Amino acid sequence: MKQDKPGIPRVYWKSGAWRYKCNARQKALVGKSWIRLGETVVAAQSEFERWQARLFPKAGMGLIFDRYEAEIIPAKPSEATRKSNLQELKKLRAVFVECEPRDITVHDIYRYMDARGVQSKTQANHELATLKHIFRYAQRWGIVEHNPADPVTKIKVKPRDRYITHSEFARFLKFTSPWVRRYALFKYKTGLRQRDILTLRLDQLTPDGIALRSSKAGKQALIPWDDGLRQLVKEIKADNLDRGNKALPYSASETECPITRIHLIAAGSTACVRQ
Repeated sequence: MKQDKPGIPRVYWKSGAWRYKCNARQKALVGKSWIRLGETVVAAQSEFERWQARLFPKAGMGLIFDRYEAEIIPAKPSEATRKSNLQELKKLRAVFVECEPRDITVHDIYRYMDARGVQSKTQANHELATLKHIFRYAQRWGIVEHNPADPVTKIKVKPRDRYITHSEFARFLKFTSPWVRRYALFKYKTGLRQRDILTLRLDQLTPDGIALRSSKAGKQALIPWDDGLRQLVKEIKADNLDRGNKALPYSASETECPITRIHLIAAGSTACVRQ
C-alpha cells in the first residue's frame, strides 16, 4: 500500500517501492536511472541516506574552490584583496559548487554574469576575474585542460565622469571635524589608499619624504615633501604629542585602537549632513 511521501526530492512510488530517479550526472556516477529505496517511508529515508555520498559527491568545483581558498588567497599580499576574493568566492560557490569543472561552459558563465550584473555590474566583473584565476590554477593543477571563463568578457560599466570639485572639497573640510579634515587633506595630497594611511608610522617619515610599501601592489614608494604636506604632518605629529600617541593619528599605536573604515565613513557622513 502506498504511504505518505518520504519528503525527498526526485523520489517516487514505482513498481511497489519508493525509488529515486537519477539525473544525467548521477546516472553516470552510479550506472542506473532508478534506485530502489524501500517499501516504507522509514526504509526509503534510511536507504537514501546511504546513497547520498555517491549521488551527491563533493563536486570538482567544490574541491577547486577549497584548494584555491586554502592555498592561493592567503598568499596574496594585500589584505583588501584577500577579503574581496573571499566574498567573490562565496558568490561563485553559491552557483558553481555542485558542478564538475568540465561541465561548465562559456554559456553558463555568461548566464551567471547576466544574472549577477542585474545586482551589480562591478561585482560581477570582479567575480569573473576571480573565476578566471581559479580556472587557471585548475589548469596548473592538472584538473582541467581548458578555461571556460577566458572567452567571457566583462560587463561594460559607465566610467565615472565627474569628480569632486575644489569648492566642494573645501566645503566638506569646513564642516567636518579636525581629525577627519587632516585625514582628507593627507589623502588628497598623497593619493594613498585608505589602508596605507591607516597603517602609517612615524618612522616612515624620512628626510626625503614618506616611505612606504603599497598594500595592494607591494611596491616600495617615496612621496616627496612639499611645504603643504610637511606642514600637515607637523600638525598631525603635534596632535600625537597631545594624546601621547607614537603613531600617526589614523593608525594603530601601543595604547589606542586604530581608526577603521567604519569610523571614517561615520565621520564623513556627519560632515555631509551638516552641510
